[in-house]
Parts: sequence; structure tokens; C-alpha cells
Amino acid sequence: MEAAARKRQRSGLTKVGAGLMFWLALIGLCGPLIAVGVFISGGGLTKFSEDFSAGVEVPFIYIGCALGAVSILYFLVPWLQESHRQWNRNLVGFSVILLVSTVLLLVLILISDPEAYPRFPLLVAPVVLLVLEIVALVAAFRLYSKEKPPTVDVTTLSSDDLEVLLASRHRALTTLRARSIVSYDEFDELDRTPLVSTDGRA
Repeated sequence: MEAAARKRQRSGLTKVGAGLMFWLALIGLCGPLIAVGVFISGGGLTKFSEDFSAGVEVPFIYIGCALGAVSILYFLVPWLQESHRQWNRNLVGFSVILLVSTVLLLVLILISDPEAYPRFPLLVAPVVLLVLEIVALVAAFRLYSKEKPPTVDVTTLSSDDLEVLLASRHRALTTLRARSIVSYDEFDELDRTPLVSTDGRA
């Protein structure tokens, strides 16, 4: 409810920026893997290619890890701001995928020739990203609420708030229908059901 309300209050320019951030977060999911590819082909591990000049691996590692951090923070920060934190599979899924690719990057760095590059410049960014991923996973498992969301008295909500609730319910039902949890007939019936019950509660 809170996240949906914040999205609705965004201006047109803010919505464009939020959309760009979403795509940047998706690209960030591949950030450490891009660094792995450049590190291997650029000469950090074995000289497979002449396409990269010496030392280009370092900035690529930092850029890849920075994109990975953006991806984690995109899901973590808004989730932490919610008063009722429900289980967020996107936060957990992105964190696990990035954790695996970051560990792979660290392994490649540690088994590479230590005389090629100093260890410290190569390890700083992946280690920082690894710590952020672990923090995100710990937060996801420790801080989410196992209780049901608090009951909402819809009679006290504005028309804009009601639209937010209806839109959120429609998206949730669409997800359940895509997973075959809700049938098409049930979807139509539930989607048309009014928010206000006989006791005035949602």
C-alpha cells in the first residue's frame, strides 16, 4: 500500500527516472558477470584476447560491482522504508544471483597471477559488494514481518487511496493467475469484488 502510494504520487519526470532505475537495476544484475568476462578475456586470468589494453580489468571490475550495488539498493532501500515489510522475493533473488557471481569474481581474482596486478585494487569493490549482498540477505530473512498486514478501514480512505488499493489487488491477482493459483473465472470474480465489506473493512 505504501509503495503503491509513493508510485502514484510521483511526477511524470520522477516516473521516467524510476523506470530508468528499474532497468539499471536489471542491468546491474549482470554487473559482476560482465566484470568476470572482461577479467578473463582481458588478461587478468589468462590472455585469451588482445582486445583489451593492460589494466582495463580494474575499472570494469569497479563498474560491474557498482552496478550490482545499485541493483541491490534499488530493492533494499524502499523495502526497509515500509512500515510492514512483507517477504520480497525480488530482493532475495537478486541478492543470491549477485552473491554467486561476486564470489566467482573473487575466486578468479585470488587464483590469478599476483604479479599482474596488486591484490588490493582488485579486491576492494567485490568485497564491498559481497558485504552488501550478505547484509541484504540477512535483512530480508530477519526483518520481514510474518504477521498479516494490518486491517485497513477503507471508509477512511480517499478516492486516490482506493484506486491504489484496487490497482495493487489487480496486479496481485494477475500474478496469481499467471502462476495458475487463481483461475480465469476466479480472477474476474475477485477483480470485480468491491473493497468495502458489510462491516466497512477491506
